Amino acid sequence: MNVHNGNSGDRQSLTLGSSASSVAREPTTSSGTTAPESLLVRYVKAHVKQGEKAQERADQARDKAEQHFIAAGTYLKTLKITYAPTWQQWETVLKVKVKLSTGRASELMQLADGRKSLQEVRDATAARVRALRGRSVFVTSECNEEEAPAPSIATPTPSAAALDLIDALAQSDITTRRAAAEALTSGARQTEFEAVVEAVCDLYQRLSKAGR
Repeated sequence: MNVHNGNSGDRQSLTLGSSASSVAREPTTSSGTTAPESLLVRYVKAHVKQGEKAQERADQARDKAEQHFIAAGTYLKTLKITYAPTWQQWETVLKVKVKLSTGRASELMQLADGRKSLQEVRDATAARVRALRGRSVFVTSECNEEEAPAPSIATPTPSAAALDLIDALAQSDITTRRAAAEALTSGARQTEFEAVVEAVCDLYQRLSKAGR
């Protein structure tokens, strides 16, 4: 953002960034001198105000997400009691119909019961992700230490679903993957975060064993 210094006789041009990425830069005039005190104060106040607005929007988004997760947990409890009284039935319903792991379903129900907060659920999920990443590194190092590849085994013809998965991954670009990650971490698909992480780690481990 270009601003003119009204206190200077030659009305020097002052450049001050209005985005968060430019906050750390020292604002200077076009001639290289430090910005006047009045303008520094003005921009400090402006950035604080914008930061508070952004924080408010983030808090509202978190509140909305928590409301959705609590509703999902409430419906999961009803689903379990009414249609999946046994553990086997519950696992099948979650895996086949709901597309959730039993761990994620339990977290959502605990959230609905008030036994866990959204932050506690997120902390637990982050811990599991770190554990999965560590396990992936361990498996990769084991594969690298192998002296000889495992004997080849005839592989079955891949299913249509497997081929669709390969196509989706191979044809995705950075923008698509970034959008998918955002939807899983903070968007409309957060309930599938754990399932996707487990699937990606499983796929990574299997590919690592190929030694290619």
